[in-house]
Order: sequence, then C-alpha cells, then structure tokens
Amino acid sequence: MLNFVPVDLQVIFKYRNDNPNEKLPYVTRYHGPPESLTLLEVKKLSPRPGHFRFYFFTKLDGQEVREEVSNNSTIVPTFGPGKVIVECLEDKL
Repeated sequence: MLNFVPVDLQVIFKYRNDNPNEKLPYVTRYHGPPESLTLLEVKKLSPRPGHFRFYFFTKLDGQEVREEVSNNSTIVPTFGPGKVIVECLEDKL
C-alpha cells in the first residue's frame, strides 16, 4: 500500500477580460499530489463562475508556453514545483 503525502499546490488564476479592476491574479491552494489535479478540479477551485477556455503555463524545451486543456479528465501541467498557472479566457458560447 502506498502512503500518500499531501502536497499543497498554488493554483494561480489569471482572467483576461475587459474589466480594468481585475488585473491581479487569484491564488488558491490544491491539497493533493500534482498528478491528480485535473481540469475538472481546477474548475471547482476557480474563484469566478462562468464559461472559460483554460490555458496552462508550462515549459517546453526550456521555453515558457501556454497549453490549452479542454478535457475535464486531463491532468493539468504544472509550472515549476508546487505551482499551476492558468490563464482563463471567457468563452462566449
């Protein structure tokens, strides 16, 4: 049996919209291993309701990139140890 050691991940939400009062990102915590954080869990942690497209910051070949994740069961990428940075764009359905 594996022993689970809880880890706190910082989940940083950046919302891109036209609201000038909302320039600062939101920070929340996820209590669990990074390999179990799915898009669905990120949506539950989101401080704002609504329909969004989610772009996660990560590194690819040493360069910072954004990766869009749309499947709720996908494990989201981290940005360095203990940190997830997600940019949320309003999805106008």
